[in-house]
Parts: sequence; structure tokens; C-alpha cells
Amino acid sequence: MERSVRTLLVVVSTILALTATARGQQPARSPEQPSRPRILAFYTVGGELDHVLFGQQAARALAAGQGSGGYAFTATTDWDALNDDNLRDTRVVVWLNDSPHTPAQREAFERYVDRGGAWLGFHAAGFGSNAWPWFTGFMGGGRFAASNWPSLPARLNVDDPSHPIVAGTPATFVAPINEWYAWAPSPRANAAVKVLMTLDASNFPLGIKNTLNGGDIPVAWTNTRYRMVYLNFGHGDRIFSTSVLPAIIDNSLRFLLTGPASMATPAATESESAAAQVERALRERLDAYGRGDAEAWGRFVADDCVCGHSNKAGLQAEMRGRPAGVRIGASDIGEVEVRVQGDAAAVRYRMTETTTIGAQQVGVPLIKAETFVRRDGRWLLLGGAETVQPVDPPAVAIDPARFDALVGRYEYGPGVVDVVTRDGDRLMVQATGSPAEELFPETATTFFLKGQPWRYAFDLEGGRAVSLRFRMFGRELAARRVDSPSLAPSTPR
Repeated sequence: MERSVRTLLVVVSTILALTATARGQQPARSPEQPSRPRILAFYTVGGELDHVLFGQQAARALAAGQGSGGYAFTATTDWDALNDDNLRDTRVVVWLNDSPHTPAQREAFERYVDRGGAWLGFHAAGFGSNAWPWFTGFMGGGRFAASNWPSLPARLNVDDPSHPIVAGTPATFVAPINEWYAWAPSPRANAAVKVLMTLDASNFPLGIKNTLNGGDIPVAWTNTRYRMVYLNFGHGDRIFSTSVLPAIIDNSLRFLLTGPASMATPAATESESAAAQVERALRERLDAYGRGDAEAWGRFVADDCVCGHSNKAGLQAEMRGRPAGVRIGASDIGEVEVRVQGDAAAVRYRMTETTTIGAQQVGVPLIKAETFVRRDGRWLLLGGAETVQPVDPPAVAIDPARFDALVGRYEYGPGVVDVVTRDGDRLMVQATGSPAEELFPETATTFFLKGQPWRYAFDLEGGRAVSLRFRMFGRELAARRVDSPSLAPSTPR
């Protein structure tokens, strides 16, 4: 659908307590508190010791806090429990010290997020962004770039004291020892990311063996396109040695738990209109297409989509096979019009599809019309059409007096006539049943309408037009001149 498909296809459709389990077991459900929102935490007991220590300590702390926090907490070391069945009634997923290991786990989490599920990630959980394109976007676009070593305390600054996640946090404070991560690019570069805390410049250089020498290094943020919070701390057993960081964890959970309880369109709010949800789904799909992220793109497309020259699976295969040096994206998205009727929506918009290879770039302006359908609370592309938006040639300068030779009636067939008139210094054409429009000269005898692909070519004999040829897409219709006395050349104003 995002490729430059040139044939129009119009599709219109309306469619309506801590339970630390052993590896290989499913997590317990806390059935004694069914009314409490469920938090499901994942952690790993292998790997780097400091990550294991934090995971175990955090699991104990969150389990101890479920009574006062108003939630039901379950923890597991079985990452295969990251599946549709377990996530169906989970309000918040927490990754304490790791990230999914298999495609099935990752895909289940993506579907959970698409339904409006919330996520809290600590420290090493952010590493998933380096090998998982969808998660890179989820994290705000940055990938792990560097860290300090050994672990050290650091001064942190609160970026927005009014945000509920850092409510009551000192404006600046020294956090316990931690390995602090830098990201490239900084998450702050993404307009959708709200940075909550940042390393203070007084820390630099930070480290001995590995050193952070400066720059913008956020340590806590939320990507406002999703219900997510990332906290960079989570290395070792010192994080809970002060009250500040545990309070931020509690605030983060409270922030995520008070979001919409229903699984809806990603990041949808109760106040967001259906039309706004459709437009956001459109823009996120185009954004994923520009990144070449076939999986993320597919989450906004119905499996039975009539996608131009191909289908959903075919276009995803094209995206995966795109050469590394080629970027195909969408820019200048504008004039978006959305009409919603129940669980169906029609959308029309303009955009430029750009192809970039190295320093070279070409762009094709398109007018697109698409049909969306709402399924399981998500707006999905069902089909659509696109056509190239014509680029007008430069108009040449012609003495308006020469227009007089072109004025007349031109008949294509019985009752089908183009009437050409002169309105001062302008040449006008009026088709049967249509208003008059201005013709602009491409040459002395060929004219165009702005924003349209067709041409009007006059044939002259003895300095007077005798016929008119209407040209469009390599074909033409011929009209002979059949003058009427009422169409004598007008006097210039």
C-alpha cells in the first residue's frame, strides 16, 4: 500500500502475593483478589550478578507493596509466560532485568502493547532495542551506546517536577551506585518522549574503565505514544537503600495503573475521538514503513487488506528485502480528512513518498484514499487507492491577444462540448455541466489546468484554431470547432 501503486482501487467496507516460579512454569494468578489490577513481572536469574540481585530485590519489594499499592502482583522467571493468554488480563508488564528472548515472546508483547497494555522497564530491559526494531521505536528511537564502569553514584536532575512519576522527588539528588547508560540518539530527540530525569553535567567524566564524558543522558522517560515508563537504574542491590528511587518506582506503577483499563488502540485516551485515533494509526503506520519495520507496520494493517498490487504478507516481504542503503518513507503528510461511520472510516490525505539512496533522493507526491476498520479496539488499514499528484509545468508568457484565435466551441460528440472563452488576460475552458476553469499556457498551443494531469492542445489552420485535442495519460479525445456567433472574441478588460 505504501509503494508507488499507480492504479486506483477503491475499497469500501463496514465491519463491525510474589509467586516466583521455576523455569517452565506459568505464573500464578492471585485469584483471591480478582478486582485488583494485575501486574506481571519478568526477571532472569542467570547472567550478570548485579542484574540478578536487583531483579530479586525488586520482585520482593513489589510483592510486599501490593497491599498498599492496590494491585495484585505476580513475578516469574519463565519468559515463555509472555504470551497472549497471560497478558489478556494484565494491566502492567514489568521487565526487571532482561527482555524477551524469542520472536514469539516479542510478538506477544507487541500485541499486548497494541491493545493498550502498559510497561515498566528497568536498566538492562532497555537492551532489547539493539536487536529489535519495533522495541527501538517503543523506547523512543535510541539504542544503547555507552556506559560507565565501575558502577558509581551520580547526581540526577528532575526535568519536570510537575509530572506524577517524579512528584515529591528533590529537584536534584545523588542516586546510589548504578551503571548509567547513554543512548544514541538521545530519547529527548523524539518529540513524543517526555524525559523525566537526566544525569547532571557535574558527573562527567563518570567512570574509570568505561567513561561517560558528557552529553545529554536521560535516565528516566516515557514515550507518550504508549503507556510505558523506562527507568535506567537497576544495577546491584543498592537501589532500595534510599527512599527516593523506590518512591519513583511506586509513582511509575501508579501512573501506569491509572491509565485506561480497557485494551484499546495504542496510547488511545478516553477523550481521544475516533477520527483522531484513525489519524494516529495512519501516521504510526507510515512511520513504521519509513523505518522499514515490517512487523510494526503490520500491526496497523488488516490481515485481509487489499493492498494495491499485493497483500499484507507480500508488502511485508518487500520491506524485509529492502536493501540496507535504500530508504523509502513518507513526508509532507497533510490535508488529512477522516470520516468515521461506526467501526469503519474513510481517510483522504496527501503525502510525498521519498526514496533515498545515499545522498540522492527523489519524491513522488501522492493523493491517497484509504478505508480503515476497527477490530478488537484497533483501527486497521483494510484497503485503499493512491494516484500521483501532478506537478504543474511552468507557464510560458504569451500575448493574451493570441487567445482570440482559440476562442470557440469544441464538440467531442452530440451534447459534449468544451467552450473556450477569453476573460481579460485569461483563457478559460468550460466543459458541459462544469464551471469555467483557467487554462495556463505550456506552449503557444498547449494548455493545462493547475493540479491536473491532462492537456488541451489546439490545432491551427491559417492562424485560427480548428480543433481541440484533450490529452490524458497518453491518450486523447478529439473535438472539432463548431462556432456560435455568441462566442466572438471578447474585448480585453
